[in-house]
Amino acid sequence: MNNNTSKTNGCTIYALGRVNMFLINEEARTVRIVNDEATVYDWNTGGGFTRNLFIKAKRLRTGINDTHGFKTFYYGIGRLMNILKYILTFLKYTLIFIVSFFIVLIGFLFYADSFMPEWNGSYKLGKGLFLIEWDWNTQKIVYSGETESNGYGGRCIIPPFPDSPWICMHEVNANDLWVIVKATTLKGNYPRYYLIDKSFNIEGLDWKADNCDSIIQSHIIVTSDSIRFEDILKKKNVDLRFNNIRYKYMYRREE
Repeated sequence: MNNNTSKTNGCTIYALGRVNMFLINEEARTVRIVNDEATVYDWNTGGGFTRNLFIKAKRLRTGINDTHGFKTFYYGIGRLMNILKYILTFLKYTLIFIVSFFIVLIGFLFYADSFMPEWNGSYKLGKGLFLIEWDWNTQKIVYSGETESNGYGGRCIIPPFPDSPWICMHEVNANDLWVIVKATTLKGNYPRYYLIDKSFNIEGLDWKADNCDSIIQSHIIVTSDSIRFEDILKKKNVDLRFNNIRYKYMYRREE
């Protein structure tokens, strides 16, 4: 029949068992089911010793005999399934699915930086600041502006200059006002604690002409003393601490 996966068709075919059909139109593939010696077969008997044994046992248990039930007749005109057509249809939709899947995948990977920059080792800290993974398992904080998607290509803020000692940032925590950084230098393993005040405003300014780097650096405090750093946080009423992931921005380095 037209749909060989139809549950109704499956049940009908099973119930019909062996049936004879007349071919009505070869080109249209239409057939007609007829009532003859095949369809008047008594399903209550036959089929082998084991089958008959179970049939008789159930009839004896339920009290069913030959006076029960009714004779059925089959009528209808159907269309033979075109296997090639179904195969081609299946292949067409399979191909559409595969192509669509790869288009979506490529689009997702292409635009992943826009909404999941962490995939490429970039972490948003807010106010145009990004923490990015760097060489030798070190990290940098850069300024890329409010519209930058992932921070790569931004101006280096921590460490402040290209020739500054590289640092390994162990924890970075931030909210809408502040950024705190716990780090050590790559060489010597010296401690560094940074506090960034996000109140700077350099939108629309020229980086070199307006000396934007100095503006941002004037909003950064750095110390190597953890106790002094804690005092600075208290004096400035900075509601941020390390080992606390309840804030909007958070980065913790895997040691």
